[in-house]
Amino acid sequence: QFTICQGDELTLTANPGFVSYLWSNGSTTASIAADPYESNIYVVTVTDSSSCSYTGTVEVEVTEPYGFSNLFVSEISCPGGSDGFIYVNYEGGNGPAFTGNNLVESDDPPVSITGPNGYFSQSFSGIFENLAAGVYTVTVNINGCNTDTVITLGDQFPDVTIQADVPLCPDGGFVTL
Repeated sequence: QFTICQGDELTLTANPGFVSYLWSNGSTTASIAADPYESNIYVVTVTDSSSCSYTGTVEVEVTEPYGFSNLFVSEISCPGGSDGFIYVNYEGGNGPAFTGNNLVESDDPPVSITGPNGYFSQSFSGIFENLAAGVYTVTVNINGCNTDTVITLGDQFPDVTIQADVPLCPDGGFVTL
């Protein structure tokens, strides 16, 4: 049995040296491409030069990707701060389920994040805190299948403008800020 992620390519090849090949999808070549979007059982019948036939079977399971169901993002509160956070929740796929803090059948943290200055972290909960401003890539990896999204945490601060109703310098000069 082979397990592939939806959209991945997999070539199935029967042993060489036979006179003919007949796959369950009708192909008559030694190799075929598995359907990258649907799980299937493939059967190949090979015939040797003595007209003896042999049959082989292989199952290919296609794992559907997980999708992000919720992304909660909190921006940085002050310039240069590192109090932003990203909370990831996802659903879908046909492997173990994960919702909030409940993960089934995994020893490795399924959610990872990369960001500025080489930042990297993993999490079972999908919660990443104390983040600085920058661009982050969040990856969910279940059964070896990745789903990515890019999130930008910004320093969202207003521009400050100073105005004066009276000259700031008695000699008529200017002040540059």
